[in-house]
Amino acid sequence: MKTLKIADLKAFQQMVHAEIIPLVKPKTLFLLTGDLGTGKTELIKTVAAHFQMKDVQSPTFAFHHRYRSADLDLHHVDLYRLKSEEDLESTGFWDLFENENDVLFVEWSNLVQPEAWPWGWKQIKIEIKKIDQNAREINLDA
Repeated sequence: MKTLKIADLKAFQQMVHAEIIPLVKPKTLFLLTGDLGTGKTELIKTVAAHFQMKDVQSPTFAFHHRYRSADLDLHHVDLYRLKSEEDLESTGFWDLFENENDVLFVEWSNLVQPEAWPWGWKQIKIEIKKIDQNAREINLDA
């Protein structure tokens, strides 16, 4: 596991370009955790912008957003409102893993038991902790 200290938004975006974007490959599952307002959606916005995807927003109320570029399909899922893993079943979430050319970013991934994630997908765990208004600590387990 790698721990990174980030001072501000610019440094956060630079970290995403240096550390996260090289890991974005088909059949990869990014498991994001962190309190509200720590930067999970900002991380995904930065990745999406790199691939010329626009209008990225948190899918807290929609549950799932799909963004497409010439290079890949990126699925952005927010489990914040998940009440149980049975609720997840009814959303069609597990169907997202049928296309092995896609990439999934899951916010609040800690709400799903680790053994439930599909085998065969590369899992990258990213925990974001807020140190103060601007600073963050990123734990990256690739």
